This record gives sequence, structure tokens and C-alpha cells, in this order.
Amino acid sequence: MSVTIESSSNREFDFALWRTARVFGLMYPVLLVATYYGTWVLGWLTLGHPPRASLDDPSDTLGGVYWASGVVVMLMPIALVASIVTIALRFLSSAVPKSTAILHAVIDVAVWTVVIFHLRSDPIGVVNWWID
Repeated sequence: MSVTIESSSNREFDFALWRTARVFGLMYPVLLVATYYGTWVLGWLTLGHPPRASLDDPSDTLGGVYWASGVVVMLMPIALVASIVTIALRFLSSAVPKSTAILHAVIDVAVWTVVIFHLRSDPIGVVNWWID
């Protein structure tokens, strides 16, 4: 009886861990875009005009906010690797059905792909301003 209860609590823990990893994998790309654009909007509010690359330095304009947003940006490679690891672990785990693992993998890859293409295309120059 106690083995079944332990197994049940471990299974609940596994599902909670999967949910947490899934939320992290989906929310980090959104947080990354929000960091770039939020910093840019704050720069616009501070300057009174849209920030311009090479003219309005975000570190001079925003100070600590720019450096705090830099932490989020610097964590991108770690978050990308974490997402890849959670995708792989879903396929290796017997607790997650393969159809669910495939669906989650497709969604994760789609979200990351859209975010990376959007930031690389930089339609209004936000990333260029932030990095410059």
C-alpha cells in the first residue's frame, strides 16, 4: 500500500515538474521579447521620442533597467538549452504519452522559431538599439 502511495506522490511530482518545465519553455521566449520591447518603450518614455540606434545609448538612458534586462538576454542560450533538454526528457519519460511529447515539442519549437526570426528581422530596430 505504501509503495502505491509513494508512486502516486512521485507521479504527481513528475507531472508538476513537467508543467513547470513546460511553462518555462514557453514563457521565456515571451519574456525575452517583452524585455527588448519593454526596455525600448521605457527608453521612449524617458527620452520623449523613439530611441535611435547609435544616438540614444540604452545604458546611459536607462541605467539599471538596461543592465537588469541584460540578465534576461544573457540567459537566452541557457533557456534554449533547457527547452531542448525538456523536449528530450519528455520523449524519454514513460510518464508523458508520445503524442503529447510530440505536440509539446512542435509548440516549443514553433514559439522559439517565431521569436528568433522576429528578433533577427528586428522590424523597428529595437534589438539593434539595445545591442548597439
